[in-house]
Amino acid sequence: MGLHLRIEGVSPEDMQRGIAAAQAVIDAASMTAQRACSGMFALECWDDDGFQGELSEEDGKAASVWLEAEAAAIDACCVGWPEDKMPGMSSLEYHKDGESPPG
Repeated sequence: MGLHLRIEGVSPEDMQRGIAAAQAVIDAASMTAQRACSGMFALECWDDDGFQGELSEEDGKAASVWLEAEAAAIDACCVGWPEDKMPGMSSLEYHKDGESPPG
């Protein structure tokens, strides 16, 4: 269970540094990775629905934490990469018990 980064061309050490950076952001927000991920899912669903209704304050905060964690992971994992080679967002994933990260 836990966080996984999907970024090609990085060493296992770089991957672990990125995951640690993401977890540090989540821990600093006093949140679980699962809660941050579920907030991001709620935000994506709200977006897919054309921003109908309202996103709850709790989901909004959780989504913000997830996005900040993802950015921290990418920055820590890809230190020194040229800007045009930096991966986009959606590189951070969360997997529950019994699930395996793809690939």
